[in-house]
Amino acid sequence: MCRITFLFFLFRLFIAPFSTAAQTFTEILGRPTNQSVTISALFSQVAQVHFEYGTSPGDYSQSTPMVTSEMGKPVVMDFQPLLPNTRYYYRTF
Repeated sequence: MCRITFLFFLFRLFIAPFSTAAQTFTEILGRPTNQSVTISALFSQVAQVHFEYGTSPGDYSQSTPMVTSEMGKPVVMDFQPLLPNTRYYYRTF
């Protein structure tokens, strides 16, 4: 029993700090106009991110520049130019 406890202690001490949790994020779309919409995304970890968008699912013909997210600070980007009265699809990378 003592050996198992010691091995678990070593695992927690040396291996566990290097494990990473899955990236999670929350996003909100706002400030819509006839030609643009703003996305605000808050990420749980620092990451290189960009958004892709287009007029049909799976066909994302436009994208935003790549930026580095910061924990606790939202990434705010504009999707533009957009066509009025058109449905858009997007994904986060």
